[in-house]
Amino acid sequence: MTLMAKTVVEIFDRYASRYDSWYERNKIIAENEVKLVKTISTGVKTPCIDIGGGTGYFTRIFGCINLDPSYEMLLISKKRISDAIQGYGEYLPLRTESLWFALIVVTICFVESPVSLLSEVYRVLKKGGILTLCIIPKDSPWGEYYSKKKDSPLYRVARFLTKREAINLIEDVGLNTENIMGTLSFPPWSEPYLEDPQPARDEHGFICIKAAKNI
Repeated sequence: MTLMAKTVVEIFDRYASRYDSWYERNKIIAENEVKLVKTISTGVKTPCIDIGGGTGYFTRIFGCINLDPSYEMLLISKKRISDAIQGYGEYLPLRTESLWFALIVVTICFVESPVSLLSEVYRVLKKGGILTLCIIPKDSPWGEYYSKKKDSPLYRVARFLTKREAINLIEDVGLNTENIMGTLSFPPWSEPYLEDPQPARDEHGFICIKAAKNI
């Protein structure tokens, strides 16, 4: 484990309860995100894995295995899911071509090597398997807002990606982009409201990219 990776895990261990309470404190935003993840991932099959699933908020949607390096986050996830593994997405403890679906929600901005993470996803997916990768786009109002939150112990260690950067990373490892959708069309400083997922636009603060392993 590198020093950076150790630091990130220590931060998530320390603030696990605070992280999990975000979903309760921001119910409308969380509901919009869940709706998007469900919509773009319609029809996915198990077995599946949520990489960096944290406290299991999104993991529970599909009944996936939750893989996360933070022991404290995994403890909290046990109230939502049954299968959890402590580990890193860059070193998935899974057989080659053993899964139909992989979910990554924001985790990619906290890993040291996004290329290694996505290469491992490609390895463990079966032919025809699906990756749903969700990010806070760096160049969106939400990405710019969080990038400036240096007082946040979590976001100050995040390295956000633009939509184009995320697509390039996905396609460079051999996955094929099939769909890109977004939500949170309102800025972070305004009153949130419920909305349906739409084709991704520049103002969307949360986007998901669906990609397939076709070879």
